[in-house]
Amino acid sequence: MEESELARQILKRMSVSGEPGTWAGIKGFAPGEKGALVTPWGDGKWGVIPPKEVDGDDRIFVDFSGAKHMVHSDQDRNGRSSGELHLISTRCTDGEKVDIVL
Repeated sequence: MEESELARQILKRMSVSGEPGTWAGIKGFAPGEKGALVTPWGDGKWGVIPPKEVDGDDRIFVDFSGAKHMVHSDQDRNGRSSGELHLISTRCTDGEKVDIVL
């Protein structure tokens, strides 16, 4: 995941905070090293989406409970936050968007 600035930011934030983040306001979302993922709905995985597949953008995928999501940084909120990392997830099957805060 070294080729992704977003992945580096996620791992750094998890290392610094030592606390799980929230997914749609629900505590317990914890991306870890080597694509490990813990959520309130069960374990999953996460990783980098190759930039050529998303028009050169820095995006990650999150996969848990049988649902795949594409995640990107919420630049507007990250500029105003106090050390938190804000992300936006879009579920691939229906386009539902939720906020992630780490």
